[in-house]
Amino acid sequence: MARYKMKPVEVEAYQWNGWHNSEPGIRPYFSKSDSWTCPKCGGIDIVHGWVDTMRGGHVICPGDYIITNFGEEHMPCNPDLFSSSYDPIA
Repeated sequence: MARYKMKPVEVEAYQWNGWHNSEPGIRPYFSKSDSWTCPKCGGIDIVHGWVDTMRGGHVICPGDYIITNFGEEHMPCNPDLFSSSYDPIA
């Protein structure tokens, strides 16, 4: 997992690659439909994830970043928004 800094806040984040990991509250997303496609990216459900947040659950698309904030809550973030808001920390 790489570290990134939001100007001026530091966060931990990693990019979702479609595979399950051991982070609590994050799991693969499986729809109830055999032919589900994501309305955000057009991908199929087997490469998506699901994250539970304090504001409800969110689908995670491949390439989205998972940000862990100070309260250990995970939030998905679009890669374009992430790269415009965060700089890597060496």
